[in-house]
Amino acid sequence: MSQLRAPSTLTIVDVYPGAMFPQGDGGNLRMLEHRAHARGVEVETVGAPIGDPLPDADLYILQGAEDEDQPAVARLLAAEGTLARAAAAGKVVVGIGAGYEILGRSFETPGGGTEAGLEILDVTTTLGDHVDNRVVTRPVPRFGLPALVGYEWHRGRTALGPEPEPLAEVEVGVCNGGDPPTDGAVQGHVLGTY
Repeated sequence: MSQLRAPSTLTIVDVYPGAMFPQGDGGNLRMLEHRAHARGVEVETVGAPIGDPLPDADLYILQGAEDEDQPAVARLLAAEGTLARAAAAGKVVVGIGAGYEILGRSFETPGGGTEAGLEILDVTTTLGDHVDNRVVTRPVPRFGLPALVGYEWHRGRTALGPEPEPLAEVEVGVCNGGDPPTDGAVQGHVLGTY
């Protein structure tokens, strides 16, 4: 992810709050707000309810959802088009859990079918056993981040294509589910993570 110059006011759009199963993901939004404030950046957070057009923003965050809800959300976002246009324009798009999977090329549904994602990240997701773990990772050195800790609650197993790089190496947890164990994907200004 290349270095971005922070605006004096950061506008964050919380994509479809309430329609996505939260899984505690509101904490991710609060942490983004906290970190911006700690750096002297004012934050305006806008909730974009399902069915409403997504407003213009500096950063879009798409959080967790139930497996059964992902196809409908992906179809709505594809038809609406803002996230794809935002990513193409170099805006920051962050997907967490199911949001990460939706940003990819495709994801598997509980019935064994495959649904198209938004194709903003070059990743594909299949389903495996449910994981509910604490996570400890070492971010890729070029990001200059300390160890990331948190939790994961998902069934996704996400394979990265040639374009993105993993966000981090996993010390504890399943995350992407591959070998070597990694978490997330970063491609341009688009980031996905479990």
